Amino acid sequence: MSPTEPTEHTAQPLTLGRRALLRRALLGAGGVGLRALATGLPLSWLLHGPKAVYAQTPACPTAPQFLILSASQDGDPITCNVPGTYVAGAAHSAHPEMAVTPISLGGVTHDAARPWTALPQWVLDRTCFFHHSTLTVDHSDHPKVMRLQGGTLDGEMIGSIYAQALAPCLQTIQTPPLSLGARGGGELLSFQGRTLAGLTPTSLKAVLAPPEGALGQLVALRDRELDAFNAALKAHGNSAQRTLLDDFALSQQQVRAISDSLVQRLSAIDGDDARNQLQAALTLVQMKVAPVLTVHIPFGGDNHSDTANDGEVFANERQQHVSGMAALAGFFDQLQTLGLAEQVTFASYNVFGRSLKQDQDGRSHSFTHNCAILVGRGVRAGVIGGVQPTDDGVDFRAADIDSVSGAALTGGDVAYRDTMTSMAKTLGTALGVARETLDERILGGKVVEAALG
Repeated sequence: MSPTEPTEHTAQPLTLGRRALLRRALLGAGGVGLRALATGLPLSWLLHGPKAVYAQTPACPTAPQFLILSASQDGDPITCNVPGTYVAGAAHSAHPEMAVTPISLGGVTHDAARPWTALPQWVLDRTCFFHHSTLTVDHSDHPKVMRLQGGTLDGEMIGSIYAQALAPCLQTIQTPPLSLGARGGGELLSFQGRTLAGLTPTSLKAVLAPPEGALGQLVALRDRELDAFNAALKAHGNSAQRTLLDDFALSQQQVRAISDSLVQRLSAIDGDDARNQLQAALTLVQMKVAPVLTVHIPFGGDNHSDTANDGEVFANERQQHVSGMAALAGFFDQLQTLGLAEQVTFASYNVFGRSLKQDQDGRSHSFTHNCAILVGRGVRAGVIGGVQPTDDGVDFRAADIDSVSGAALTGGDVAYRDTMTSMAKTLGTALGVARETLDERILGGKVVEAALG
């Protein structure tokens, strides 16, 4: 089966039993997530009652981030058209839609494929291209790459490591990550050694959207929950606690606005493609369901043979770059409209890269070079590392990195084989995960300071 071919993991029928499981996962036991959404009260208060109002919260960064991660076992050629790859000997599409175009990253001009100009400048101002290698050319190694090829404690996936650290601070309904649109079991996530089920945008819509879904009940639920909480505080609390409750509690008007926004977003879901996955991910962030969410955005797929009937080389690569960047541009516009731009980090991290030299009619797999794209408030715009010819001159590999400047540097303190673990530690730091946690859970590599905002 082709790695791009959907399997039963992406199209399970939404039976009554599965609907109930999804509802519990999305809303929490006893609908606690829905109650938090309806009232504005912290999840811990609703779980433990008035006695939790003054409970000590975990030490958290000032701006812990949700992570929306685009992950693919296809090894898409997105890695071949980013800043840092426009060097002598590298092959790129000759089509005008993919023409080399200057973009500004942190006030410095870099060459990239034209589709990158679809992103607003405010997004590029917090975008980092981190060149690294994953040391594999096997599609089935995607889970291993998510575990940094043995570079994590107890073989934990990086999404699980991030989620465990961020969930208490973000007050999410669940700690485990959620996978939206995984293509095959190889793209499913695991959490503490347990493989997690996938979710599709259309199944999310079926569970939450009116008339049968839960979101139409928010205003009534808000009044009922706050009445009960106020009654409990009146009987057993004090004025300071009641004042704190008033500070957190949402008004009916605010709750109605939240409900209308979520229902409108769910109603717009009309499939399970990349655009709809990103739409669903935003809905789940608004609802504080999970700290880490994955999506699958195609950027050319497994393009060994990628020639159109008219002779155009890298044809699918071009088409999916244009559509993929359009989906991302729409996502970032919505992110800003919803006021979530300071709370969400986006990243792209795939199983392997593609050859930067043309291989017959397309591109072959590359274990020597990949590129993660990191976008968020904790990220500094720019290019980390770069590429250099392999020793045999057949292709290119990720260069060693100087961790202070981020420059490609032969003999730099981040060696080529440590670039993947260093990228993961750097992304975790940008998300707000404590460095002590990252050093304990991710073995080897180091944070590249130049990538941090």
